Amino acid sequence: MALLSLCALVMGGCDLGESDVISRSPDLGPPTSHPPSPDAPGLAPDAGVSDATDAPKTPTDSLLAGRDAVDAPQGRPEAGSLFDAPDVAPDADDAHPRRSDAEVEGEVGALCADPGFVFCEDFEEGAPGWMTAGENWSIMDDVSSTESNAVFGPNGNAASKAFFTEGRWQDMTVTVRVRVLSFGQPTSSNRAEVYARYQDSDHLFAASLRGDGKLGLRKNATGIGTAVAAAVAENEWHTLAIRVAGRDDDVSVEGYIDGRMVVTAVDIDTAQGGDSSALGTAGLGVYGGTMAVFDDLKVSSP
Repeated sequence: MALLSLCALVMGGCDLGESDVISRSPDLGPPTSHPPSPDAPGLAPDAGVSDATDAPKTPTDSLLAGRDAVDAPQGRPEAGSLFDAPDVAPDADDAHPRRSDAEVEGEVGALCADPGFVFCEDFEEGAPGWMTAGENWSIMDDVSSTESNAVFGPNGNAASKAFFTEGRWQDMTVTVRVRVLSFGQPTSSNRAEVYARYQDSDHLFAASLRGDGKLGLRKNATGIGTAVAAAVAENEWHTLAIRVAGRDDDVSVEGYIDGRMVVTAVDIDTAQGGDSSALGTAGLGVYGGTMAVFDDLKVSSP
């Protein structure tokens, strides 16, 4: 794994119902725009809706740094923390204001060793700029590698998320390497996930590797598109990615496994769960007793 320089970060109708709720935070901070990365080839599945939702969890938040677990303080982020108000105030009737490309350009200033990416993280220097919701997450040694390598994952098999607090993008692709240690149960509610346009636990897009052997998409707590079989076994490294593009009632969402697009959907319901055009950050998560570790996260935009 190439050592990447740290670039500064940060769920209606479903079958099971998810609400691992974290109180909606103010905007996460200013974004960046850089040259796009190439689209990966793949096959689009048939249209439809299917996915799972889950039991409530009460999250806690913590900053992460170093290779040890960090205790998460109870409660919500306080004013003046990483969730300071954005530099552009929202209109009275718009909870998720959009900004022009000119406004977005150059605000995060992340430096990545790989060209075409606006944010990269290999976790070799800890996870500064990251926050958790739910279980504590830690930097740990990659036991699957014969060489020294740091990976990032939750300390326990409770539903939890980790997200980068210092970036905001609209059209974005998030790619990460993931190794599922255990799905826990062979069900759609047991999963390891990558997030795009993450605002909080109730406002996000997700691509999920699921315990039922499928790759699925979600907007907030609702499955979108048709989940597709993905040959992913426990204790194997795979590359998981999500691409989100578009505004208002025409948002395209794609899920990739190992560079191949296998599931896609179009979000046309901006009234359901909030404005899908809002800016958000990148994140990672586990649900339903799944344990996983993550490495080499990269964000491109557009």
